[in-house]
Amino acid sequence: MRGRFVEAQERHNPEVRGNGPPGRHHDGGGDGLFLLVRPSGGRFWGQRVTINGRRRELGLGPFPVVSIADARARAAANRKMVKDGRGAELLHENDRSRITFRDACERVLAKRLQGIGNEKHRRQWRSMLETYAFPVLGPMDVDKIGLRDVLRVLEQIWENKPETASRLRGRIEAVLSWAMVAGYREGDNPAGGKGTCRKSCPRPRR
Repeated sequence: MRGRFVEAQERHNPEVRGNGPPGRHHDGGGDGLFLLVRPSGGRFWGQRVTINGRRRELGLGPFPVVSIADARARAAANRKMVKDGRGAELLHENDRSRITFRDACERVLAKRLQGIGNEKHRRQWRSMLETYAFPVLGPMDVDKIGLRDVLRVLEQIWENKPETASRLRGRIEAVLSWAMVAGYREGDNPAGGKGTCRKSCPRPRR
């Protein structure tokens, strides 16, 4: 018997519904599929599988970006891989679903730059991130980036180039916000302009 939460979504539009209580809501279809609802409201598909005698949980993507039908198809394919003895390969595939800050930037830039008509501003958006953010944050998984990492980027220019630092902070915030919406990270945005990030930076020189 499938979970009530998933059944309720099927009766409505799964792309816009899904306001269930926090917790795991199991699909009940036999593939270990569940929808994890965070207290913050974030919703993510997951799957429990047993590989080499160990129970593991796989991430299948955020809802509603990944629909119920897609989640079920992925879960069924994963279950078949485990049954065929390809569990290790499946874990490797799941690890690759994580995304680095550099890759997240490329996805954000692909959308954001379309709305910037000025070619100079388009180049500045990318070059600022490449110059200051990528050396520190570029290879990091977006879900591992914290306040200390953002400060490492900003502190090097906050006093001498406060305007550049302020713009850079905003762009890092935009990338991490996208990663949160896309389901690649959870929690607070460490680059948030009204939060601890700005308070932790030294006062700019006059």
